[in-house]
Amino acid sequence: MKKGIVALEILLIFTISLVFSMLFNALTSDDIWNYGFAYNISTGLIPYKDFNMIITPLYPMLGSLFLTIFGRSVLIYYIFNAIICTIIYLFLKKNYPRCYYILFVILLIVTHPNYNIMCLLWLFLITYLESEKKNDYLIGIVLGLTFITKQSIGIYLCIPTLFTLDIKKILKRIIGFFVPVTALLFYLLYNHTLHSFINYCFLGIGEFKNDNFRLFPNALIFLVSGLGYSIWQYTKTKDYKILYLICFFGMSYPIIDYWHTLIPFIPTFGHFLNKLKLNKKIISYAFAIYILAVSVSNIFIEGDNYQFPNGTNTFKYCKIDNKTVEYINMLTNYVKNGDKNTFIIDSPGYLVKLELGRKIDKYDLTLTGNLGKNGTSRVINELDEKCKVEKCTFILNDYSYSSSVYTQYNKTIHKYVIDNYHADAKVSGLSIYNNHESK
Repeated sequence: MKKGIVALEILLIFTISLVFSMLFNALTSDDIWNYGFAYNISTGLIPYKDFNMIITPLYPMLGSLFLTIFGRSVLIYYIFNAIICTIIYLFLKKNYPRCYYILFVILLIVTHPNYNIMCLLWLFLITYLESEKKNDYLIGIVLGLTFITKQSIGIYLCIPTLFTLDIKKILKRIIGFFVPVTALLFYLLYNHTLHSFINYCFLGIGEFKNDNFRLFPNALIFLVSGLGYSIWQYTKTKDYKILYLICFFGMSYPIIDYWHTLIPFIPTFGHFLNKLKLNKKIISYAFAIYILAVSVSNIFIEGDNYQFPNGTNTFKYCKIDNKTVEYINMLTNYVKNGDKNTFIIDSPGYLVKLELGRKIDKYDLTLTGNLGKNGTSRVINELDEKCKVEKCTFILNDYSYSSSVYTQYNKTIHKYVIDNYHADAKVSGLSIYNNHESK
């Protein structure tokens, strides 16, 4: 009977995770890109060679495995994400028995498919292995898996091991760390992508930080309170395991927004709530009311502002706001009837290519900071050479170019196109440019 209840609970949490991430949270650019990375790999494209990516590749590789086995529908990708969230829930329940529902609600807010969510799972696994005093080689392997999921967080989470001041422990973990890292190295060498991998994932980090450092004041409450509490706890207890919580806040840099501060806030907030005498029954009721309220809100209140464009090829069942649907339809129709070399200098480039079933390339994600060292100038030079001998069309977003609101829109490439190509048409905030004189 007890096993049946546990199985039912896991199924319920999985369903809630899937519904919130896919049906209640509106589709974001990050959702599109992360699904696109996994989709690309599942179709045989090679990261860092056929398309650009600035993270180490484990997360999209695992996602591509799901897509290869079960089908390339976006639903399969969201199921993959829901499995990760369900496993995190089990860690939350084990580590924070009185408040895990509160923490799971926070997770639901940021539950979009993303490598940062997987890093949260690795964090909980590492701290569990530490608490259980498991084999140091195994802990090193998980640290290595974190590194090949997101290189910066992998490095941050290696720092607490140094505070053990135990040379044997450190060496064992270094050996374990290099097991998955060596596997990645062989993969890169086999595909002749080591140089481009280093360029995108390491040499271009400086430009990414310079171009994208942003501080959203409202997100500071999570960063300052969470980081401050963790540091205070460490100074009191000298428990080096708390250093993992401190180092995990490195995720917040350089984009200090709700997304990048709420995820590392979850384990620290759990550590704080664990010390309070909370009424588990009241929290359970509140959780049920929250799930019900969000469900009602999404079904009856927000229905007019969003839709589920199930006539699409790629993003069936996803919740998308009406303006985005209109914008994507317009772009898709234009590209479908346009030239072979049509470059969308805007975030939806991936979505349009996926929708049309066209091959993704390194010019479909031209965000600032995502192109490696001197990437923008390199891409401009490559496009310049290409468009000397072939007809090219560029679709530019006038609003993103003129707006003062922060985006990663590549205004340098936008200006390059304006200065060097011929204006052709304007369509609802989009400017179309091409090279009439091409062969």
